[in-house]
Amino acid sequence: MGSLLNSFKLKLLISFLIAAICPFAASLALTYYTADLKMQTDFKNMNHTYAQSRMEKIRLTLGNQEQTLRTIAKAYPYIGTSINDTTPYLKEQLAANPQFLNLFLIQSDGTIQPHDVLTKPLKDYSKLSSYASAARRNGLTWLEPYTDIVSGKRCVGLAMPVTGAGTQIEGVLIANISIENFLKMLGTEKGQDQAQAYIINPSGDIRLALGGGYNTTANLRDGDFILEPVADVVMYMNEGYREFESAGRRWISVFSVINASGWKIVTLTDVDSFYNGLHVVNKDTKLLLLYLGIASVLFAILASFVLSHSISEPLVALKNRAKAIAAGNLDSRIDMPGVNEIRELAEAFNVMSLNLKKTYVELLKRTEELNVNNEQMQQANLELEASYEQLEATMVQLNESEEKHRLLLHNISDMVFVANSEDRLVYVNSSAEKILGYEERELIGKPVSSIMESSYPGFRELLDAKYDYYVYRKELTKKDGSRILAEGSMKRVMEEDRVVGIQAIARDVTQRKVMEDQLQKKYEELQALIRISKAVTSTMDLTSVLNGVVSQVASISDAVMCTIRLTDEKNPYLLNLKAAKGENLEGLNMNPKDSRYDPIGLALRKGRTEVIELREGGFPDEYMERLYREAQGKYLIMIPFIVKSKAIGVMSTVVKKLPGPDQIEFLNLLSNNLAVAIDNAIVYDNLKRAYLQTVQSLVSVVEAKDVYTESHSVRVAKYASFIASEMNYTKGFVEDIWVAGVLHDIGKIGISDAILNKNGPLTAEEYEVVKQHPDIAYRIVSKIGLDEDILRAIRYHHERYDGTGYPERLTAAEIPMMSAIISVADAFDAITSDRPYHHAKSMRQGISEIIHNKGTQFHPQVVDAVEAVFRMKPEVLERIYRNEEIEFF
Repeated sequence: MGSLLNSFKLKLLISFLIAAICPFAASLALTYYTADLKMQTDFKNMNHTYAQSRMEKIRLTLGNQEQTLRTIAKAYPYIGTSINDTTPYLKEQLAANPQFLNLFLIQSDGTIQPHDVLTKPLKDYSKLSSYASAARRNGLTWLEPYTDIVSGKRCVGLAMPVTGAGTQIEGVLIANISIENFLKMLGTEKGQDQAQAYIINPSGDIRLALGGGYNTTANLRDGDFILEPVADVVMYMNEGYREFESAGRRWISVFSVINASGWKIVTLTDVDSFYNGLHVVNKDTKLLLLYLGIASVLFAILASFVLSHSISEPLVALKNRAKAIAAGNLDSRIDMPGVNEIRELAEAFNVMSLNLKKTYVELLKRTEELNVNNEQMQQANLELEASYEQLEATMVQLNESEEKHRLLLHNISDMVFVANSEDRLVYVNSSAEKILGYEERELIGKPVSSIMESSYPGFRELLDAKYDYYVYRKELTKKDGSRILAEGSMKRVMEEDRVVGIQAIARDVTQRKVMEDQLQKKYEELQALIRISKAVTSTMDLTSVLNGVVSQVASISDAVMCTIRLTDEKNPYLLNLKAAKGENLEGLNMNPKDSRYDPIGLALRKGRTEVIELREGGFPDEYMERLYREAQGKYLIMIPFIVKSKAIGVMSTVVKKLPGPDQIEFLNLLSNNLAVAIDNAIVYDNLKRAYLQTVQSLVSVVEAKDVYTESHSVRVAKYASFIASEMNYTKGFVEDIWVAGVLHDIGKIGISDAILNKNGPLTAEEYEVVKQHPDIAYRIVSKIGLDEDILRAIRYHHERYDGTGYPERLTAAEIPMMSAIISVADAFDAITSDRPYHHAKSMRQGISEIIHNKGTQFHPQVVDAVEAVFRMKPEVLERIYRNEEIEFF
């Protein structure tokens, strides 16, 4: 008994120890492994992120130097080409850019400016490789380390060709940066102690090694060079991250292009070295886990001893009493102190012992009776035994099949319904009860339409064989009256080739539908942002941008109204309406609004998005009240446009539902991007206006020589622009033809006043002089950088459709359409204006004369357009004729 007791206790103790210690030990090991693996991963990511961040800073730094040199080179055509012009400018730029060691210009004739700082003068500086590299590339070039001819120091340099008024290279601008200064730009500090870095050129040559000198002989593809295993990847990819083995060690390399000449910076980190560092960092973690493990094991052992003892002692006592009862001692009782489950078990044993004793006495009496009956039944049992065995086997199979089918239908997560031929429910499973909120008794016997309403096809329609398997997606009505969206299938229940009912399976997809709707909403918002971004980047036309934005916002946010108002240039408190989209716009107040008093200015005053609920007695204006009553607009959202801490406008939308955080975030993101686009478009409009005013001022010089042609050029520009717009040419074409029309007679500045103002016919010699003005105009305007289409329009505006014009006698399709339009506009204005050789004719007479020369002097297509304009829009021609202001772009 003692050995059995000890064995039981030992087994129980070992079981508790295993159950307590093993999971904890496994958890500690897994925790340590996970922490160690995560630290390695985080360290790699940190190394990669730091290297990429450092390379981005280097690209920005070197890009700034490139932009500085480009800016200096672009200014060259405007400062003159003499030493007195160039030398002070170069010295001034050198002083303004201290990062440059020196700055000089090697001209195409081999001379250099400035020349007073040279230490080793040369006869022909164009022979230098720096000049040849930039000239050959015809663009900005980084010069690999070399000795500067001015200071004699080792440096790197930038070279940029410069051109005059044309496209011919007139020299190369060179800026030198000392090696020391260049290394400071790169930043010689390292992300980790084990990191190395190299600068390579596009050929793979090592040109700088950060942190210790440089080497001009090593190449990535050299077999003994550490980076040779990844040389091809580094050479042919702009940037990347690679792990590799070289010289028996593991390495991490991060590389990226850093300047316009394709130089790359390559960092190199010893993997084993920083892993060793990680092990040092993990030392405290290991010790902590070890101490925690030891403490946990000791606690588990102590707890196992106490728990095993508290369980084993009562069980042993209970076992001994149970053996006595099993031996036949039915009077034996078990006394177990305390109040717990084991005491309750002991009392149950005592009750069982008493019941066994009573049963034993009764069994003795019944045994004798059974012996008699047993002989009588034995014969009958023999006869029934064979049939019973067969029936029992059949019943077992039926019961198992029925039970499995019942459990399957009852426990399936989908709803199951069965309807009879009267379209009434005869079965629902537990999932249908749970989802719809009914009890089974509440549904059985009810019509199917009580939960599926009119969308249920009905038994008679489902009799058709085509509905043997019917897939549907319909709404089901719950007990509380709410509805859910369900999808599933219906199948006919057949019995002896006869349809006796309909079985349906349905799944609640309401939440999935909500998620699909949310995903679709996000997709539509993303598509709207993409469309708006394309519209913003495809044009600088402010009106087009704003109209496109309000349309997209109204569509994606289900807004009943969306407007954009921008601050007035002269009065920053006034908000001018620039674009609107929505319902009942005829009632919208188109006048400027004062942001200090109008509710729409609340967003500007606070500098953030504001939402106002529209309610009775508090409408901002009559239009908002109309939207509230007729379009169910309930909330006004105002989003400010702010650029560089300056408010430039506000977008307001009226929506039917309270906007959620996602909608507000979408509108804020849109306003942030749009604010920059609006600011750029405004700047562009101002520059365009200044440009057009400058062009117009040039013409005033010509018109001052001839009182008869005062405002002639501006009228020709307006006529030509109007004709081009009516011929559906692009806005850019209309803008260009306006410039060409204003400048078309600027060549008359080179014609004698006596000829221009002659009161009578010109002689042949005088006419030949006048015919030179298109070429004179071309030579003048070609120096100010106008587009070639404008220059051609000016030069050929006196060409005739039949080929008898000047200066080159072009015919038909050879004449640019811009020139053909200006030719008609020029002739029309000349006919309807007073000149030394004739009095002004009426507009109708002018149109008749233009039509008369159709196909000879003038292009037929342009004449048809002018005739249509005179017939459909004569008021515009009248306004131009009276020198009124009119805009076409």
